[in-house]
Amino acid sequence: AQTGSEAYGYYVRNVRIMNTYIGSGHGILWHELTHGFIDANVSRSDAVTPAWFDEGFASFYEMAFLERGRVSEGYTNWRLPMLQASLRAGKVLPLKTALGYTGFTESFNYAEARFFFVYLWVNGTMDEFVRAYIYEILPKKVGAARDEDTIKLVERLIGKDIETIDQDYRAMALKLAPNVKLTPK
Repeated sequence: AQTGSEAYGYYVRNVRIMNTYIGSGHGILWHELTHGFIDANVSRSDAVTPAWFDEGFASFYEMAFLERGRVSEGYTNWRLPMLQASLRAGKVLPLKTALGYTGFTESFNYAEARFFFVYLWVNGTMDEFVRAYIYEILPKKVGAARDEDTIKLVERLIGKDIETIDQDYRAMALKLAPNVKLTPK
């Protein structure tokens, strides 16, 4: 079926329907399934899941594979060169600012948001971050309080201040190649 847009797939929250063009590969299926997971697990009906979280987390799973019945994850992907170009051009927002946005901007989009989850995964904190964000922050906080708690959570999990995390995130992104398997700490 045609999506009526340039999208390879999409998830419709209000009716919980997922549509994909499977000919584009399994990554689209994983991506849209992740949107469904987020939707099914955000417990407050009026909670607005910020696009950086929704699309960044879903995009992380674009490079997931099943290996011996387990999900294999932690790959860079085709979005990485876009992030690297944005970083070199100085067009990437500081994480402290980006993690407070509810929508996408030209400066913090799929590539940047996805790599934030790669960074968390490499540091062994992605699962704990996602659980805390979905079950503790989104259902209970809005606006500036949500943003402040998000920053505190990231700082606690990584064990560094957000400015240092931002520097680490950028340095890691610039040194990696696309489509490589990463090893968590």
